[in-house]
Amino acid sequence: MKDLPRIFVQIPSYRDRDCQFTVKDLFEKAEAPDRVYVGICWQFVEEQDGDCFVEPYPRPGQVRVYNVNAFKSKGVCWARSITQKLWRGEELTLQIDAHMRFEQGWDEILISMWRSCGGGRSVLSCYPPGFTPPDVLERVWIFGLSAGSFDREGLLHPSSRPAWKIGRDEPETPARGAFVAAGMIFGPSSIIKDVPYDPHLYFFGEECTLAARLWTSGYDIFYPNRLVIYHDWKRSARPYTHFGDTKQGDEVDLNSKARVLHLLQSKISEDGEVLVEIDRYGLGSERSMSEYEDYCGVEFASRVIRENARSGVFPQASFNQRRAEQRKKTFTAIWEGRFWGKGESVSGTGASLDETEVIRKVLPALFSDFGIRELTDAGRDDVNWQPGILGGLTSYRGVDVVEGLIEGNRKKFSGSQKCSWSALDIVETTLPKTDAILCRDCLTHLPLVDALTALSRMRASGAKYLIATTHEGRDNKNIGIGDWYGMNLQAPPFSFRTPLHLLKEELPGSAKALGVWKLADLSV
Repeated sequence: MKDLPRIFVQIPSYRDRDCQFTVKDLFEKAEAPDRVYVGICWQFVEEQDGDCFVEPYPRPGQVRVYNVNAFKSKGVCWARSITQKLWRGEELTLQIDAHMRFEQGWDEILISMWRSCGGGRSVLSCYPPGFTPPDVLERVWIFGLSAGSFDREGLLHPSSRPAWKIGRDEPETPARGAFVAAGMIFGPSSIIKDVPYDPHLYFFGEECTLAARLWTSGYDIFYPNRLVIYHDWKRSARPYTHFGDTKQGDEVDLNSKARVLHLLQSKISEDGEVLVEIDRYGLGSERSMSEYEDYCGVEFASRVIRENARSGVFPQASFNQRRAEQRKKTFTAIWEGRFWGKGESVSGTGASLDETEVIRKVLPALFSDFGIRELTDAGRDDVNWQPGILGGLTSYRGVDVVEGLIEGNRKKFSGSQKCSWSALDIVETTLPKTDAILCRDCLTHLPLVDALTALSRMRASGAKYLIATTHEGRDNKNIGIGDWYGMNLQAPPFSFRTPLHLLKEELPGSAKALGVWKLADLSV
């Protein structure tokens, strides 16, 4: 059980009689129900809604409930925000509605799809196919999401496209996406911390803002390629709605729509009631809104929807290619212009023999202690200081995105049998398996989303250890490609645990160190 990632299932239920059967079905259909925990924001009227609580929960000890009088509820987004407060550290999370059914082994299916997307900051979402109560499932189509149309108020409504027929044309792996459906979102529980649900939204626009917030916070969206969850789409089965039950709905809805337009940069507001806590529930800082518009094919202010957005086909390859070209161009220009150093090392003073004196003395013993014989060096370096640490290694592989630098290293070490060189982009490429990956002064020059992706690929390499630069006590920030800051791998968004070993570089006025972690233990 300790090796199974736990799943926290989020359910907001508004006077929904089917919620009890949703909970029953999800436990009964789970491959490993011991790892499933449920949080419900139950909005009901005690005197009227007794039929919502006829079926007992199969595992009451794994169900957490926040009860509130339905007439005091503030709507579905508020309820989803409350539900997230019931999270207790489970590694993965599934957000659904209160009227759902599941495929047998749904937990394993979701985890398998998520891992096939690369794990880490991958998010699965779709409009699920329907079911007819009690359990007639529509096993015909898998749906993705596309940009539907703008309404007269300027709000974009996603729609259920593309669609793949089961057994005929579903993709081999989850498809790249750009939008999310609030009734089915699965991914790492870091979502709850990084992109907490906005309680100040009411209903319309919640999905578009959430997609933009996730994407700009560094999360990649995918559409499932397997059937896993079903939704009861018949509104007649749910006679009660918050909008219908309350008198405050109209005013709250107007403020919420203005908030959506402001967040998506369609119509900027200066109203304090509209903008309450907007920094906490705003866009992320790891990718820009303009990049999101470029990727998803929608210009929110001008209400332009490109063809790829309408069809639900999102060319992530071309987006990644542009990012990769920018990285290669930037670091090649830095190397050619000797912008980081024109003396002892083109990689700057940090690669000098003086500043590496401590680590050159200690690293060979560290390699021996951890059984490291094969090393990949994923750094932006001309190998000025590394020869002194190679003695006990059987193989040393250097990688860098700059082809000219790699070619120079090949010539410099042409007589070495243990050294090899590859011109690779660590953000785009999963490195070959070795005992450890050394990443000194490399991630510190990347935007956060690129650093996270690179770490995810390092974890996927199968290497046992990561030895990487970290700066204790610092906060992380987003930078441009090729800039620098003192990255702290134990602070968000990385949040690595205490390293197995911390090798302080003992530089004046600096907290710079090399930390050692087991890659398999990292949640990237």
